[in-house]
Amino acid sequence: MTESELNISNAELLSKLHIMKDGKLKRSAVLLFYSDAQIVQTGSYVKIGKFGEGVDLQYQDVLEGSL
Repeated sequence: MTESELNISNAELLSKLHIMKDGKLKRSAVLLFYSDAQIVQTGSYVKIGKFGEGVDLQYQDVLEGSL
């Protein structure tokens, strides 16, 4: 990325990420950036898994809170 591409406002960045609607943040923004996402969206978590050959699950983790 060029320096000029990195120098954009927060509002423009949120708009380009498509996480604003009618000037308000969507739930996806809360899941990404809010420190305690479960206050706003209950049951929010991310599951991460690593698979080996075929469908063998080698590693699994559950993250709660923002990404």
